Amino acid sequence: MLVVCNGSMKSGSTWLMEIVAAHGRWQPVPDEYRNQRWHNPSVDLDAVDRFFADKIYREQDVYCKQHWEKEQKYRDLLLDPDIKMINIVRDIRDVLVSRYFHDQRTGLVTADNIEDYYFADKGRIRLRKYMTYHVFWHGSGEGPEPYLCHYERLHSDFNDEAGGLFRYLGSPLTEEELNCISEKTAFENIPASGEGRFFRKGKAGDWINYVNDRMIEDIARLAEEFSYPHALFVDAAADG
Repeated sequence: MLVVCNGSMKSGSTWLMEIVAAHGRWQPVPDEYRNQRWHNPSVDLDAVDRFFADKIYREQDVYCKQHWEKEQKYRDLLLDPDIKMINIVRDIRDVLVSRYFHDQRTGLVTADNIEDYYFADKGRIRLRKYMTYHVFWHGSGEGPEPYLCHYERLHSDFNDEAGGLFRYLGSPLTEEELNCISEKTAFENIPASGEGRFFRKGKAGDWINYVNDRMIEDIARLAEEFSYPHALFVDAAADG
């Protein structure tokens, strides 16, 4: 079986991948298919066709982390019984904050503050892309969809949310086993940085320190324009 930990950027897909990896059943995709520029195991775009032609996941249990967006060939993978795709959604205000700090860290921010980043720099464009991603995967109402995890629920009730995920993957765990994975993948136990990686330990509800009413009103207008398929905001986000 192949588990694809898909996700739009800065919504928690790295954490989701860490949770799947901690189960122990699935191993990273082999190096011959991997994007060597990424620390996390991702199938290289130049190797995608060969990877799915070789079908190594018929014989091995493997996982990968991707940011696959609106391409029909990726939707078609949902019809393969040996492929399980999982996705994650997050309060969009926290997505904005996380993306702001990511772009700042990588030198892509020219604005002096997050409001200017949103309205005059890249922020609004980033959220439009995030909404487009979720409309593609979860907004059509036709055909199979990826299994959807919720970032805030992983914080507030890890065992319930992760337990549902592993039941979907056909490998249910006991409460004790889920407790072990919860401890292993707790943010304080995941290295924030290292060779080729950076893991920003985003706090659920951190948006309150950065996002103002003007930005929230505009985000709501965008969501209506795009017919965004999820709850836009999480009022009772818990840090866990």
